[in-house]
Amino acid sequence: MKKIFFSLMMVALLVLTACASPTGVGPTQPSFSDQVATIVAATMQVLPTNTPILTPQPTGESIVVAFVKNGDIHVWDSAIQQSELVFNADDANMVTISGDGQLIAFFRRWVDSKQCEQRALWVVERNGENAREIVSPAELRDFLDATECDLATASIDKIEWLPQTHRLVYSLISDHEHSSPQGIYLSDADTLATTMLVSTDHSLQFVPSPDGSQIALMATTGLSFINVDGSNWRQNVLTYPKKGVPIPLIPNGVWTQDGRAFLIAAPNESESMFALNFTIMRVPLDGSNSQSLAIITNTDIDSVTFSPDGRSVAFADYSYQGKDQFDRRWAIIPLAGDGEPFAIPYRADFGEGANVHWSPVSVPYAVSYVANEQNLFQLCPDAGQSSDICDSVNAGYARYSAIQWMDGKRFLFLTGSPSVLFLGSVDHTTMPVVAWSLEDGGGFSAVLLAPNK
Repeated sequence: MKKIFFSLMMVALLVLTACASPTGVGPTQPSFSDQVATIVAATMQVLPTNTPILTPQPTGESIVVAFVKNGDIHVWDSAIQQSELVFNADDANMVTISGDGQLIAFFRRWVDSKQCEQRALWVVERNGENAREIVSPAELRDFLDATECDLATASIDKIEWLPQTHRLVYSLISDHEHSSPQGIYLSDADTLATTMLVSTDHSLQFVPSPDGSQIALMATTGLSFINVDGSNWRQNVLTYPKKGVPIPLIPNGVWTQDGRAFLIAAPNESESMFALNFTIMRVPLDGSNSQSLAIITNTDIDSVTFSPDGRSVAFADYSYQGKDQFDRRWAIIPLAGDGEPFAIPYRADFGEGANVHWSPVSVPYAVSYVANEQNLFQLCPDAGQSSDICDSVNAGYARYSAIQWMDGKRFLFLTGSPSVLFLGSVDHTTMPVVAWSLEDGGGFSAVLLAPNK
């Protein structure tokens, strides 16, 4: 136990070295010893004693992580294994880093002198310079046709950087219960210009194409495509029945890597209002006929995931036990055709139970409970369900909140109670990156960068 504690202390010293000296931004930071004690104490609660500590070693591509802590923006770089405070915002609560790692966008919330909550979208360069407001509280009010204090009911639902650009696409959502995302907006972080692509009269989810030229728009009853400049809105290229209570569900999907088609889990008719049926449809961008690739039954839309090689789909399979009671297992089935690469997201957010997903090299993994602890398992190449396990990668954590694969070997994972972000590897090594208090949560965004970028 003493050896483990000493190793944790050494890792914490490496992680926190950059925070030990003043950054020139904001008020004086907590003392170095206090920061070390905080991250070690949090780590000791969630890091299993049989988990090796990741030792410093050179790598080809570095992982750059932007995160919010105490309302401020911080950056951690795996190349130097240190973090630094880059912008003293005090009121940030969301963060996303651009694909080139140069810009960090964040959402701010504060209460003004009239006791009205204000919200705004900002961006800052990774080195902490040139912080600027992209969308002001007044502009957000205009989007929603709201009065000054009404803004407290609105927030950003989803935000993404368009690939290979400094432009952000995002939707809004009300804080009220049973609300759905509203409108699609595009903001340029360099010119500060903002464009409404779809008005807030429409409730939509969106997925940008891999080349950033198109956006797939998913509504409760149909799939549409729109050019990224807002032109050529092709509405309802595929339609499906409205499903879900009390909020009508909005399907999800993925683009093919070449951007020529979009795959969507389109709802089918179902006898249950809880466990639904879906058809995996391949919808070409050129308007040619759509193709059914698989039918999945008795599941929920949030559980559906696709393999990057385009050969498989995973989902939670609910078996009905009567009186709205269901048993759940996680199934993997093949997609029709020869397979084509998909541009899948490599971040997954977990609830309780297993969650099947794939690494960038199409190796399947699942998170599941064993003896009241969560474990990350590597599934077998021909796995048909989450119990087809070939290896245990990380074991014994209290709770996985999220995982983001960075390459075929390395991944970030967030635990809960307390929230600690780790850098893990399939070789069973683990390094703590940052720990949050219960009040802070655990917001982070990460990119993989070539050396010297």
